[in-house]
Amino acid sequence: MTAISVTKARENIIRFSLLPALDCTLRCGRTLEEIRSILRIVTVEKGLTEAEGGDFVGSVSECGFEITPKLWYRNSFVPIIKGRFVPDGEAVLIHVRMRMHTFVTGFSVFWFGGVFLFLLAGGLYALQNGMRSVFPMIIQSILMLALGQATERIAFHRPAKAALKRLKELLQGTEVSKK
Repeated sequence: MTAISVTKARENIIRFSLLPALDCTLRCGRTLEEIRSILRIVTVEKGLTEAEGGDFVGSVSECGFEITPKLWYRNSFVPIIKGRFVPDGEAVLIHVRMRMHTFVTGFSVFWFGGVFLFLLAGGLYALQNGMRSVFPMIIQSILMLALGQATERIAFHRPAKAALKRLKELLQGTEVSKK
């Protein structure tokens, strides 16, 4: 492995987090007013989710937006998309940040913390009484952590990637950076 690939591997390991998130920057050739206008057309105000049309639910302001994708199904892990407009000469940069809702994030941290403590307690018990006595408890804890991570990541990233693709289409933007 070269030094560059080792550095990339370290960056990817460092970027892994307990909770799913998506950050990127889009460069758009449209004017700031055009971008705001397009986003307002496809965004339905909060509280009017049953209204016809609109790809997103939320609000668009002078300096950015806070929206969520409008889904036909219930999804607690749907991303909250916050964008900030930054004029950049002829173009406009849009810094997009996608996170889960604060309550869902809090619940997830609590749940993963509880499972991890259960796993830790099982490991300590195994050190005292032997692995055979707690093997089922440790396996269940590991499976709960893996299943929880898989569920969160799939339920978050599918609508997040679809929303990012839709934003690129609407604003005719190109992705400058992604984290």
